[in-house]
Amino acid sequence: MVAAIGKPLLAIANSFGLALGARLLDRTGKGIREAPRDALLAGGISESHRGGAFGFLKSLDTSGAVIGNLTAFLLIYLAFSIREIFWIALIPAIIAVIVVSGVKETAPEIEKKHIKIRDLMNIKEWRGKFRPDFWKFIFVAGFFAFAKVSCAFLILRADAVMHNKPLIPLLYLLYNIDFAAMAWPVGKFADKYGKRKFICAGYLLFALMSLGFIFAGNSLEVAGLFILYGVFFAFVEGNSRAFVSNVTDDSRRATALGIYNAVEGFILLPAGIIAGALWMIGDGIGTFVYSSILSSIAAVLFFFLFVYKKSCRISCQNKCKI
Repeated sequence: MVAAIGKPLLAIANSFGLALGARLLDRTGKGIREAPRDALLAGGISESHRGGAFGFLKSLDTSGAVIGNLTAFLLIYLAFSIREIFWIALIPAIIAVIVVSGVKETAPEIEKKHIKIRDLMNIKEWRGKFRPDFWKFIFVAGFFAFAKVSCAFLILRADAVMHNKPLIPLLYLLYNIDFAAMAWPVGKFADKYGKRKFICAGYLLFALMSLGFIFAGNSLEVAGLFILYGVFFAFVEGNSRAFVSNVTDDSRRATALGIYNAVEGFILLPAGIIAGALWMIGDGIGTFVYSSILSSIAAVLFFFLFVYKKSCRISCQNKCKI
């Protein structure tokens, strides 16, 4: 509902302040809905199928973004104004609100607790509410967030390499189509072969993509790197939420997902500032060197904290059975 209100505000905006307020409403709506939505999804799916479920969600979400962008381009081609397009965008937003209002929780009832403001600032209290694996993952995901340069930097680097501005929107569309197509099957494979492995591989893919942008020299190479960017998101986005859901109790899952989103969101701002400052080095090469180094470290940390640790535990259990 909050995000939907931002659409007409953008349509009538006649100043920077009102446009900024509309965008803040949109982002606030995203922040409000994501953790409860993900918790509802996880609560209605067994632990062994959550990767596929979150992958399906991401596929639909990104497919909607692709269709929305193509529709906007079509409306612009048909001579609709930007303000008219925002009014039209209000229609699917209202439909979504109506549909979601009819959704009922199927997860078992959990005990409701009253939380006081002072409890939110009690670090010891928070630490005791979640398993160690959750906090370890938050640490690694937070570290990786510093390396996770936004798509805007990829577009700027592509422009510096290709010198062909009309192709830039097609690269962004290619990334979205790739992500939408791969998220669901990758999630299903992760359910079968292990979400930890796919998250770790995703971090490595991001490091390789960043490294590739340092040496990319033509349009074909840049297009391949945008495809790799979509594969990275397919490996990490849904599986990270599934992993958080699996290492937390039902009664605290929404809070855990909220913490995950909040940590990543807070870190992306200073990370963007750092990446922007490093952009001055060689038309973005400094930014991607920074990104490739940090994402490689995040992949190594995740491997030793989760993948290697679990492999050792399984190996020890098998030896005990012999």
